[in-house]
Order: sequence, then C-alpha cells, then structure tokens
Amino acid sequence: MTNDSDIQNLISSESKMFSFSIEDIQTIFKECDKELDILYSIFLNNEFIYIGRCGVTNFQHFRLNSHRSGRRSGDQFCIYIQDFYVLPSLIKTLKENNEDYVFEKGRLDREVGNFISENLRLKYLSVQKDDVVDLENRIREGKYGRTPKLSPK
Repeated sequence: MTNDSDIQNLISSESKMFSFSIEDIQTIFKECDKELDILYSIFLNNEFIYIGRCGVTNFQHFRLNSHRSGRRSGDQFCIYIQDFYVLPSLIKTLKENNEDYVFEKGRLDREVGNFISENLRLKYLSVQKDDVVDLENRIREGKYGRTPKLSPK
C-alpha cells in the first residue's frame, strides 16, 4: 500500500533522481516489480513538471524509454516538451540570429530527445495496478500540495 510520505517523496525534488540516460532507464526497469505499475515524476531543475504512469512488462515498450527517445509520434509527453521548451528556445535562437527555420527530417525529435537527456530528471514509485490511476489523478489535482506544470487534469 502506498502512503502519503511515499507520494510526497515522489513529487519532491529533494531526494535521489535518475537521469534519462539509457543506463538509468534500464536500472529503473530492472529494479521494478513486474507485478506492479510505476508512477513517475519528472523535474526540470527543481520544478515538478510531469506525473505519469506505466507498466513494466516489456523494455521495448517501456514508456520511460519512449520519453527518452524524444520521438513525438504517439508520445504526449514529448509533445509537451516540444511545445513548452524546445520550440520557444528554437524560435528565440532563430530570431536572435535573424534566421529562418529550415526543415530537416527528424530534427525536432532529436531536439526534444536532447532536451530531455540534458535537462530532465525523474523519480519513480512502484504501486499496485488498481491504485495507479487514482494516485496519478490525485497528484494532478494537487491533492498532495504540488501540481505538475505539464500534466493536464
């Protein structure tokens, strides 16, 4: 059973966090109880920006691995990162350099992946499959005192 202190730790930036390196994502996958789901929090510096959940049965389809890639197709988190962080930075740089955007296949996915790898950190908590959706929603609604910036209610 998940208790409030576990949730507080998950949404606080004050304890150990993992990077989005392949090694850290593999470590998380290996550490997880495959009978449970995970609830994960993502931070930019110390700002709590995202709460998500996933199962841990197959590494190829492990959602944290998908986020790490930066590929936006089918990954709402990567779209949020593009919209809130990557595109504003790209537009600012283009304006400052008086340049036009030049299309290059896969460029935005690479930019998103680079941003995630270089700037974001995460934490996770293994939870009962029956509890994970309710806990995720309660966190999104701010029931534990902090609301993630990017996860819609």
